[in-house]
Amino acid sequence: WPCCCVNKDASIKIISMKKVPFRSSAFVAALFVDPIRGTAIARYINGRTYSYKNVSRRSIVNILLNPSISAGFWVNKNLRNDRVTITHQSFA
Repeated sequence: WPCCCVNKDASIKIISMKKVPFRSSAFVAALFVDPIRGTAIARYINGRTYSYKNVSRRSIVNILLNPSISAGFWVNKNLRNDRVTITHQSFA
């Protein structure tokens, strides 16, 4: 999972993704968020992984600080709307 990446000039760029603490979900296997950049990466139970941009920073902070929020509910409300863009997808 994301912690760093190599740029074209071979320099290493640290990505400030935070892993959302595990919450039981029949839909989401893992969720990483970046409140600074407004991005998220979601891996689903079916093995597919999607990267999102333009995610509400307020909603990202909310899921990090509020353990009672369901991961599936958060994804449906905050990643599946017209404002958010899928930037990358991979399939298992």
